[in-house]
Amino acid sequence: MDSSADEFPRCAKCNKELGGGRLPPMHSFSVLRCPSCNALLALIFGCCIELNEKTLSNPSIEIKAQYLYQVLTDHFARLSEAIAQEVAETWEEVVEANKTKEKKPNGLKKLQQNIEKMDIDSFNSYLESLDPPDL
Repeated sequence: MDSSADEFPRCAKCNKELGGGRLPPMHSFSVLRCPSCNALLALIFGCCIELNEKTLSNPSIEIKAQYLYQVLTDHFARLSEAIAQEVAETWEEVVEANKTKEKKPNGLKKLQQNIEKMDIDSFNSYLESLDPPDL
């Protein structure tokens, strides 16, 4: 069993676990403070990102919303790149495995070749039976 699933997220600044209190659900976006270093953090689906406290202390709601939106989009862009990279690597492995398989005729290919040969032999025998013997 994966032990990391039982661990709490870690602070992006001091790297200490955020456990000890009640954390928001892992499948959510929350803003909270680290109980150890008091850093302002965004908890995004279990990942911690340190936030710019000066920007979030700005009285303008639009600036705060724009900043948090940028934090979210940057996080999801990095996540998307990581997923795309993993998919590309997996795809390359699949393509390479298929190239290796194509070099060796598999059992199905051999069977198909044998059936085709039997069909040709049967057809030739049938044609010979239709031809009248040479007299």
